[in-house]
Amino acid sequence: MNNALLLTVILAYGTLVLELAVFPIPSEASALSLWNRPRTLRERLPTAVAALPALLLYLTPVGATVSEVAGAAAVFRPVNSVYAQTGMVLVWIGSMLHLTATLVFRRKTAALGGAHQGNAATLVESGPFSVSRNPIALGLMLCAFGWGLLIGPTQGWNAVAMLAALYTVLYLDRKVRIEERAVLEKLGPAYALYTLRVARYLGRRRASRSR
Repeated sequence: MNNALLLTVILAYGTLVLELAVFPIPSEASALSLWNRPRTLRERLPTAVAALPALLLYLTPVGATVSEVAGAAAVFRPVNSVYAQTGMVLVWIGSMLHLTATLVFRRKTAALGGAHQGNAATLVESGPFSVSRNPIALGLMLCAFGWGLLIGPTQGWNAVAMLAALYTVLYLDRKVRIEERAVLEKLGPAYALYTLRVARYLGRRRASRSR
């Protein structure tokens, strides 16, 4: 297995392990943001089922790595292809964004005991949060598309991988929108003004530059 590809897999999963180590309850990218809102099992079940394809996409690289190292089957694209190289870059960027945003948020909210933006008593607007309201989710989305480009030595599996990546992004976007409504209810005008200054995923809004 190519060393660059192996390092990409290690980096991506290493950031997830570190997030759990320094931030025991994952941030707004966590399924907890949706899981805790419904009251009954009947309401919770669709959320759990909807999360399965996204979870499988993130578990696939582990199985693919074991398969290739063991020489059983090739699951990743050839590393010399443009698709694979683009995928590795996206995974690296997404992983570093995910980790950096997690550490910044943890440092800013540790004294408050806030598990994520919805539980915090104040906004976090520094670091990646100055240009993205949801940099952790954005990092995971980039990783999803990266895995979608990396996985699939045949055209059929390429299509499945990209569909899974697209589904994961849409699933994360749905969670982010629900999470943001919860944050707005909790923090009120402060968060409303923040949404006018910073885009949901990337960019500063014109209203903030005109002042």
